[in-house]
Amino acid sequence: MRSLGPEGGTICVLHVLDQHRSAQIQALVPDVGETQLWARLRQQAEAHDANLVAGLARANVTVEPLIIDGIPFLKMVQLAHDCDVDMIVMTVHRGAPHVEQLLFGSTAERVLRLAPCPVLIVPEVVAPPPPTPAGEVDSYPG
Repeated sequence: MRSLGPEGGTICVLHVLDQHRSAQIQALVPDVGETQLWARLRQQAEAHDANLVAGLARANVTVEPLIIDGIPFLKMVQLAHDCDVDMIVMTVHRGAPHVEQLLFGSTAERVLRLAPCPVLIVPEVVAPPPPTPAGEVDSYPG
């Protein structure tokens, strides 16, 4: 995110197609060609990002979607350096940790350690607020 304030600014929505994950997928589904696999992954990323970009649209704000190939934490940190971003906002993907994660940390942990700017990490899915217990009134004295 660059220079986002009352006067406006720019939000870069970055999606990194993970080289390691795509190689693993390719090994599991060898009958799908590499070109076809990358096309599918890019198409899914574009669909996901289109919804996200639409939700970020505001007056005086430019939203730049960017889909690149590489190693996610490296590409995120590199872009933050190259574009002099003010803040990185990223989601955390919950799942079973891989050996690499146990040894080197998750993508979010690596970005936190290496980023040249503040990093805000949010859950991939935000849970709704808990229901109000029966008998309690959800009102404010006024």
